[in-house]
Amino acid sequence: MLVDLLDEEYDVTGATEPNGADCYVVDDETFPHCRGELEAAKSAAEPGFLPVLLVRREDTRIDVQLPDHDTDERPLVDEVVTAPVDPPVLFRRLSNLLVRREQLQELRDQRDRLDEFASVVSHDLRNPLGIARSYTSLAQSTLSTVAPESADGRENSVGTEGGAPGGAAVETDDTAGAAEEASDTADAVAEATAHLDTASEAIDRMEQLIEQLLQAARAGTVVDSVEQVRLDDVAASAWRNVDTAGATLQCETGLRLEAGPEELQELLENLFRNAVEHGGETVAVVVRPLSEASGFAVADDGPGLDDGVDVFERGVTTDDEGTGLGLSIVADVAEAHGWTVRATESERGGARFVFEQVTLVDPDDPFE
Repeated sequence: MLVDLLDEEYDVTGATEPNGADCYVVDDETFPHCRGELEAAKSAAEPGFLPVLLVRREDTRIDVQLPDHDTDERPLVDEVVTAPVDPPVLFRRLSNLLVRREQLQELRDQRDRLDEFASVVSHDLRNPLGIARSYTSLAQSTLSTVAPESADGRENSVGTEGGAPGGAAVETDDTAGAAEEASDTADAVAEATAHLDTASEAIDRMEQLIEQLLQAARAGTVVDSVEQVRLDDVAASAWRNVDTAGATLQCETGLRLEAGPEELQELLENLFRNAVEHGGETVAVVVRPLSEASGFAVADDGPGLDDGVDVFERGVTTDDEGTGLGLSIVADVAEAHGWTVRATESERGGARFVFEQVTLVDPDDPFE
């Protein structure tokens, strides 16, 4: 009997309904009666992995769809063992399913801990940065009011003496000293303002680095919630979140795809920001569907890619002001969706990022 066999290695219950176990082993006689309960249990376990193994006789009429590693679909049955059962085969496949379940759970737990750590660190860093920014802005504002007064003092330090013939200008030791003091003050104010401008730029840089480090920490290997999204809508939202200056975006793909909305927007924001940072304020960005594969591409007319540089490697950047994290985040998000991404040259000599193996939705299907 199947239960007796399994009981040799595992804690087994003979319940005919799902009851919160780590894995379900069902024979072909029971399967039709508990199929609905199994579907409900798998759905409730998402985004976790709840394996189902079917023991099926060769002459059974039950047809099931097994997992396909080339798609993101999650079928009800994850593994099939043919009856009569060969115990080593059964235990090996069960072990593989349980190890996979444990590994996926460990990945999610690790990502949750990393996400929590990143949030705490970013909060603790942003507080003092916010204070530094406030005082820097206050000092800049104060110096902007001091500078004109210093200049006025310098201009008025040389005047006319009423008793001089023809009203000629007379410079006393006091006025000369005042003029020199005003000049020194103006120079000091200008130098201090320049230092504060440098400090303000450094704060901007730190805030950008914190944001990208936080994104990198959250770009895990699994996307928790996948839903149907319109690529054009997500691209428009991402474009609004980036300082694009005079750059332009053309995106009329009409594509609907399965993706995590927040993760997809994060991916596009990093691509758009990369285009502006390297292509300048007037760069033109185009998002298009692929004709040769299931996916889309993001291209620009900037200076293009440097030869021999892996742009997706963390920390790699050709910009002195860059963090080297933006495109590595793009690669992480793509991988988490099960997509492939490659960087090529665009038709206009710029950069082109191609995403393939994307799960597209039939445009004629109702939008969920």
